[in-house]
Amino acid sequence: MNRNNTLILFTLALFALLLIPSLVQQGMFLDGVTYAGISRNLANGVGSWWEPHYTKVLYPEFHEHPPLAFVLQSSFFTLLGDGFYTERIYCLLVALLTSWGIVAIWKLLATDEVQKERYWMALLLWISVPMVLWSLKNNMLENTMGMFTVFAVFFILKALIAQRFFYLSAGSLLILAAFLTKGAGGLFPLATPLLYGLAFRKLKASIPFFIVLWLKFFAISWLLLGLIPDARISIWKYLDQQLLPVLNNEKAFTTGNRFRILMNLVIDLSIPLLLVLSALFAGLKKKNLMLIASNRNFLFLLLVAASASIPLIISMKQRKYYLIPSIPFYALSFSFLAAGFVNHLLEKMKDPALKIIRIISFTLILVTLALAVVRYGHFSRDREQLGDIYKIAGILPEGTILGSDGTLCADWGLAAYLNRVGSISLDCKAGHDYLLTTKSGTGIEDIEYIPVNLRLSKYRLLKRKQVKQ
Repeated sequence: MNRNNTLILFTLALFALLLIPSLVQQGMFLDGVTYAGISRNLANGVGSWWEPHYTKVLYPEFHEHPPLAFVLQSSFFTLLGDGFYTERIYCLLVALLTSWGIVAIWKLLATDEVQKERYWMALLLWISVPMVLWSLKNNMLENTMGMFTVFAVFFILKALIAQRFFYLSAGSLLILAAFLTKGAGGLFPLATPLLYGLAFRKLKASIPFFIVLWLKFFAISWLLLGLIPDARISIWKYLDQQLLPVLNNEKAFTTGNRFRILMNLVIDLSIPLLLVLSALFAGLKKKNLMLIASNRNFLFLLLVAASASIPLIISMKQRKYYLIPSIPFYALSFSFLAAGFVNHLLEKMKDPALKIIRIISFTLILVTLALAVVRYGHFSRDREQLGDIYKIAGILPEGTILGSDGTLCADWGLAAYLNRVGSISLDCKAGHDYLLTTKSGTGIEDIEYIPVNLRLSKYRLLKRKQVKQ
């Protein structure tokens, strides 16, 4: 096994270790559970493509995001069933496809055959960002949007390099798919031709591709909205209920400083930055010069990454994971920056060092397999809560509206898990046949309800006295 293949093996082994043992466990962040529940509903015939359904109480018509990711994930529920692993397999597939897109961009821009095989650098830097792994483990919409934008940039690049407008059709379609996944954040590849022209000093030649890309994008969007009235209504509701209020800073403030998202970016990129600076420092000591072509690739990909991240300062609603689609391009950019120096270091690497890396890699693979077997089906978070919900879902029919006390009304995680596991809706209003309370209870159960003996850890389930069990 040569030097390059040894590093490819190490990268894949590390990727598997960091991701798979988490994916085989139960428990996710609120948003990921919500999206899985909506997708499961679609697979079970509850809601429609352009009018997804969350719960009977919370967003019976869900237009907080466009629906494409739910539609795609619902097909996994149709094929694989309702098990917790369904959305996990979807997340793994998205991770693999995004990796493929990163490799494809690297090979498209690489200057020679040797550099083409150094794609592992970009993958290594990508997975070294904690936010990327967290997002993949938690079924975030940014994963799917990032997958589409990576391939959109690839096809646009292919059009520019081959000087063929044909590839722009695929690029524009993928941009529309990114928009239909998470909204306006997926539109940044539309700037790719101009950024390419600026970086490679081919602005005049890139302008026709920029114009044609926009025309194709608007044509495809117009066809979709024109031919499918439900799509037009759905997208308008998303714009009216979510995007425009957020852009006008009328909804869901999460920060008082619009530049905080960029500070978060720098923090999350600290590991790849440190790795790249270390490689650069080692190369500078050897007086190794960087290829001009690598500089151009670095600048172009940095501009693409910036186009995906800097516009986020427009809104005061900011989350770190909004940056996910930009991270592959930062990883690619930094990798091209350090490529010359890494090549020099690899040439100096001795066989004993390579042997140690191979041993570490195979060890990581064995550890990954062992952890996946040992942890399968266990809880990575919310163990007691999920345990109770499985018991509740075991006796309540799907579609049940479950009453709750005031303490639980705003427990969005509880509502999400109830919907995901058993299609149960949580409602604050009284009068339902079943009531869920905290262990301390509300007092109403002493008059109207009697306990259901499920031996729950966190909650108490009660039924109305006149309801037969």
